[in-house]
Amino acid sequence: MDSDELSKIIKNHLLYAHGRGGLRGNLSSRDISKTNLSDLNLSSLNAPGAVFDSCNLVETDFSFADLYGANLQKTDCRKANFHRADLRGAKFRRAKLSGANFNEADLRAGTFVKSDINKNRTDLSGAQIDHADFTNSNMDNVDLSGSSLVKSNFSGAEMPNVDLTDADLSGANLSYAKLKGAVMVGVNLSGATLKGASFAGADLRCVDLEGLDLSQTITGDMKLDAPVAPPSDEVRHILEQHQLWLGSNGKNGERASLSGADLSEMDFSNIDFSAAELRGALLQGARLRHCTLANCDLSETDLSRADLTAADLRGVKLIGAVLYEANLRKTDFSALILQDLKGKPTGDIVSSDLSNADFTDATMSDTHFGKAILTGAQFVGASLIRANFFGCEIGAANFQGALLDGAVS
Repeated sequence: MDSDELSKIIKNHLLYAHGRGGLRGNLSSRDISKTNLSDLNLSSLNAPGAVFDSCNLVETDFSFADLYGANLQKTDCRKANFHRADLRGAKFRRAKLSGANFNEADLRAGTFVKSDINKNRTDLSGAQIDHADFTNSNMDNVDLSGSSLVKSNFSGAEMPNVDLTDADLSGANLSYAKLKGAVMVGVNLSGATLKGASFAGADLRCVDLEGLDLSQTITGDMKLDAPVAPPSDEVRHILEQHQLWLGSNGKNGERASLSGADLSEMDFSNIDFSAAELRGALLQGARLRHCTLANCDLSETDLSRADLTAADLRGVKLIGAVLYEANLRKTDFSALILQDLKGKPTGDIVSSDLSNADFTDATMSDTHFGKAILTGAQFVGASLIRANFFGCEIGAANFQGALLDGAVS
């Protein structure tokens, strides 16, 4: 769009917005990408289908604006005001929205043709939306996957079928929010306020619910992780001997040898398996949260649907292992720096080897792969939001359909 034409439209709209005559701005379907419109009063602007890609919209007032189907991807909308704006079908992918006001905004899907098939989902995926206000907003079917929503306010919001996969809602206010049927796999709810919230039919698999007060929430038909059992007496004894072996630098106890063992659906949270032999073990649905598996041989193991949240897997061997739908959020696959018996670095490092491992549909947001060998690994459909691939050998790895928003290499 010509800059002179845009300046004229904005000038007239500012007069209109301040009640001094002028003319309501009309930017319908116009492309004004990379424009600086920060700190302007654009309330009631008419801009359905407009393209604001990469614009500076810091503290801009869009209250009551018509932004139906607008493209606001990669915009800087920090502290912008979208109060009661029509944002149906708008795209905010990877936008900066910290401190923005979405109070009573309409964020439902937009329909450009009269058919449900043509509904255009409002996209806020991968956006930075900390401390934002969504009070009483209508967010039916909004995509917030991978977004940072720390301490944002969703009180009273209508959020059925919203996608919050791998979103960070720590410290958020979800009181009386309606999240029926929401997809919340891997979401961070630590410190969130949940009083009166409805999670009926919501998918909360791979979510740490420990310490959360769900006593005043509606939880009917929630999808949760499958229950796990404590290790058998035999396995417990092996692990006790392994802890003695680790603590004595091999002088006491015995190194754990669980190769080929069936350890499915057992709870091993917080256990130190360092240097254990687990080759070919069955660990389907096992809970391994915060475990230390450094320098372990897990080649050809089956870890389908296992929960390895924040596990230490430095220097691990996972050659040919199956981790279908596993939860690997915040897992560390970086290189292991070897130490001598006195705990001093030897100068040698061991890279994690994930060659030909299958991570299909795994949840791996915020995972660190530093210097890992990924040759032939399958990441089809995996969520790798904000993953770190620095120094990795990625030869022939398959990332088809993977979510890589914010990933670095």
